[in-house]
Amino acid sequence: MKNNVLAWHFLPKNGLTRFNEIKVEPGVEIIHKGQIELCESGLHASVKLDDALSFAPGPILCRVRCQGRVKRGDDKLVCSRRTVLWMLDASRVLRLWGCWCIRNTKLQDGRTVWDLLTDIRSRNAVEVAERFAVGQATEQELAAAWAAARAAARAAARAAAWDAARAAAWDAVWAAAWAAAWAAARAAAWDAAWDAARDAARAAARAAARAAAWDAAWDAVWAAAWAAAWAAARAAAWDAAWDAARDAARAAARAAAWAAASKQLEIMVIEEAKRLGVWIDEVAV
Repeated sequence: MKNNVLAWHFLPKNGLTRFNEIKVEPGVEIIHKGQIELCESGLHASVKLDDALSFAPGPILCRVRCQGRVKRGDDKLVCSRRTVLWMLDASRVLRLWGCWCIRNTKLQDGRTVWDLLTDIRSRNAVEVAERFAVGQATEQELAAAWAAARAAARAAARAAAWDAARAAAWDAVWAAAWAAAWAAARAAAWDAAWDAARDAARAAARAAARAAAWDAAWDAVWAAAWAAAWAAARAAAWDAAWDAARDAARAAARAAAWAAASKQLEIMVIEEAKRLGVWIDEVAV
């Protein structure tokens, strides 16, 4: 076949296709005879497992071979013929992968997401989820752990909101004080300027004699202002460059973390398929 693409596809819990409710089974080819269009008609799948996960309507994961007519998009493809090579219920492995991400996803400062879970209730929820996935905790224990974790999250949110409110109130007080001080300074400056203008008017006769000195002083003030403006412009440019570099570094760190997590997911899925005895050598098919 000209088109022969290995991809991933998720199904609902019942194992049926979403719109025409065809029972999906390994080794059985499904054929779409009409037009194929991304997001509209045809048999869909994703080359990358994490992309397929973003479209998942349920936990049943299929490794598929896409053939016939194929159209590709950024995160999915559509084809006219799709065959499931092997399939499994990914509920267990997805739960374990989520816990893996919490324990292993690195932040920019070297910490992991796990390090951010400072409340024991949050960490306990992860640990209970891991035990539940391997049959060592009950659904009641899992529900209780997650309820406690949600309570911890709400408490943290309330504390953060209170801190933000206090900070906002302090900022308002400081802004008012600054505005008052600025108003007083402007008033004082205006009085000083008025006194200076009055004195200058009285000294008009002497002003002509000082014209040369005044010109020199004005030139000095202008040069100082220009130097200050230039320094500010350079500082702003440096800040902008630093912000851009910092944002790029953060984006690169996020991309690397997601790439590592995606790779780990694929490893864990293959291991789960082998554990369940459903995995087959794709090259040999």
